[in-house]
Amino acid sequence: MKTHLKISAAIAALIAASAIAACAKKPAADEAAAAAEAPKTAYGSWGVDITQGDPAVRPGDDFARYANGKWLDTFEIPADLPGFVSFTKLRLDAEGDVKAIIEELAAKSSQAGSLEQKVGGYFKSWMDADKANALGAAPLKPHLDMIYAAASRDDLMKLFASVHHQGPAGFGIIPDPADTTRYIAVVGQAGIGLPDRDYYLKTDGKFPEYRDAYKAYIAKIFDLAGIEGGAAKADAILAFETKIAEVHWTQEDSRNIQKIYNP
Repeated sequence: MKTHLKISAAIAALIAASAIAACAKKPAADEAAAAAEAPKTAYGSWGVDITQGDPAVRPGDDFARYANGKWLDTFEIPADLPGFVSFTKLRLDAEGDVKAIIEELAAKSSQAGSLEQKVGGYFKSWMDADKANALGAAPLKPHLDMIYAAASRDDLMKLFASVHHQGPAGFGIIPDPADTTRYIAVVGQAGIGLPDRDYYLKTDGKFPEYRDAYKAYIAKIFDLAGIEGGAAKADAILAFETKIAEVHWTQEDSRNIQKIYNP
């Protein structure tokens, strides 16, 4: 009986030891599998690029310089962008990923009427430069006719509310800053082509150059569309947008949550 108990105890101990060993090995295997499946960080081992700072600067003296000094000295803003920050890169990377998905859909044959076919077809129609050049400005005529026909403030309000027409105010829906469980309507200033009111009203720095370049761009658009008097129209448009910019809030006021939140 004692022998039997000893053997049973030994077997039980062996089973327990095997179970413990298995449990000890399983987490390691799971960790290895998880590590293999984990997405690779864009920078280093933890997602932050620490090579673009200036270690010669004490962080207590100038933390921005300490963290970004090398980047500020060496990075060149792309010619087609007005500025570049980390969120710019995030946006460009996201747009690149979306572009790759859409191009893949446009390159393959999908079932007619499917979402994939609609997205791919829309993209191909948008990229059909030959057809766009052949049509010229003709597709714009209905929209231009609506604009030219607006003779009163009521007509303008109806025009601003229609699809593809933007007026001096922008409308949208956002989460309520004071109660994120609900959504509220938002109205914001719009109606100008340059980034903000300073580009129209300031006379120092490069602002006059920006305005001249903007006028030249507008005039060129009219010329490309085959519409005469592009330079004069550009002057009139800039003057009109300047009037709108004069009543726009400053950037400081536009970012003041106490001023912009009006439930």
